[in-house]
Amino acid sequence: MKVWKTTILFFLFVGLFLSCVPGAPVTPETRQRIRAMCDTIEIIYINNTPQEMAPLLDEHFGLVHMGAGKQDILKSLEMELNLKIITGYQIEIRDIQREGEYILVRTREVEKRQGATGKKEEEIYLNIYFLVERNGGLFIRNISRDIKEGEFDPQTRIYHSRKANFTIRAPQGWFAVKPLAGLDEIAMDSVHIMAPDLKSCLTLGMVRIPILLDPDRMAQQALEADLAITGRMVEDFQKIRAGEIQVGGIKGYYSLNQFSYKGFARTRNRIYLFQKPFLYFFICDAFPPENYTRLEPLFGEVFNSLKIIPPEEGGSIEDKMVSELARGGISGRVYTSEEFNCFIAAPQGWEIRTSPNPVHLVEMQYKKGRSFARLISAKNLPARLTLKELTENRMEACRKLLADFKEIQRNEISIQGVPAMESFQSYSLESVGTFQVREVTVMKGGIVYLIICQAIEPDNYEILKGDFEKIVRSFGFIR
Repeated sequence: MKVWKTTILFFLFVGLFLSCVPGAPVTPETRQRIRAMCDTIEIIYINNTPQEMAPLLDEHFGLVHMGAGKQDILKSLEMELNLKIITGYQIEIRDIQREGEYILVRTREVEKRQGATGKKEEEIYLNIYFLVERNGGLFIRNISRDIKEGEFDPQTRIYHSRKANFTIRAPQGWFAVKPLAGLDEIAMDSVHIMAPDLKSCLTLGMVRIPILLDPDRMAQQALEADLAITGRMVEDFQKIRAGEIQVGGIKGYYSLNQFSYKGFARTRNRIYLFQKPFLYFFICDAFPPENYTRLEPLFGEVFNSLKIIPPEEGGSIEDKMVSELARGGISGRVYTSEEFNCFIAAPQGWEIRTSPNPVHLVEMQYKKGRSFARLISAKNLPARLTLKELTENRMEACRKLLADFKEIQRNEISIQGVPAMESFQSYSLESVGTFQVREVTVMKGGIVYLIICQAIEPDNYEILKGDFEKIVRSFGFIR
């Protein structure tokens, strides 16, 4: 099951120290009911009837970390299905077992659909459903992405990120799962360590920051910018304490806060660590807020177990990740991607590099200042999503998240005969500075491309706009 774009993750409190050891065997009758539930979900996707999901969800179902309750999930599912043209949906049950009060159902789900170009597409999801039995019925308490085989050892409780070269240990009775949506678009890898109540949770992720900041203050600057954005989205935001921290020998910065989002109150400890060129982040959420004191030792146990593993063959982690995750190559100042059917070039005086960040294809750094440019791309767009809707959705998100955001001008243009949307903007990002931006969005062959050129103070936009023009004009399609 995939939930559209944002709004996602989950909870309900049933005892923090409950051990999730295997319970009684799952009876044949229960297995039949689980199969019937999966059959119903298949029909919901094929027939576009999201309202029929409601009876399957437990009354306490909630994707808590994103502030989404049962009704929010149903609305999100409705939006997802309305954007897609789904021609088939199949759920294979890989495993069923009891752990504590839950029945864990691991699935392999195949979604078939008509893509933006009219071609048939297929996507595969490995999911895990947390089911509860109540009043003679079987209900979904939580849905997450499942961790790939071999990445989590249930005996040692260690999650090993093959992509990002780190390990972390989950406490006994806690669940290690992958994000259902959202983080996979910004983080090179991430994992959720959920408490037995499926509410409180620690999230670990990592990104490479393209913006040139002070290396000695990178963690603090990134955290302060993140907190400023959070403060604009939530209610009753309170800062409890903040300061320097060290985790796994890496210096960082933390901030403990309390706030509410869509009716879900929480205490959150956010920790940022910087080890060039990567930024590691922990998000420790306690629900309800007063549980944080009791959970703090367990959160500390998790984040203090972080270990960064150097590649066995030598070289740097960045080189390894770029070689494995980059989706194209560079010759001189020109980046080309056969996979994404595009090319783009950096002007003189700019550094160009491929990126291990998801959806980032290539990044360009202005050598004489802080400014940079990026080419972002994504495949498998919903068939019904238009360029105008895509642009307006992005502008709406920017207005909510960024201080002083202004869209100065928007123009319809074309690139190699393909319609595109050009947008000029300005905004401020706390602890970073003021941005003046030129963006171009274009869609072709079921792929969306976003060229973002950002002049960051004290760099002068008027001096850089000629280079921005060269970057935009250098973009094209291979075929």
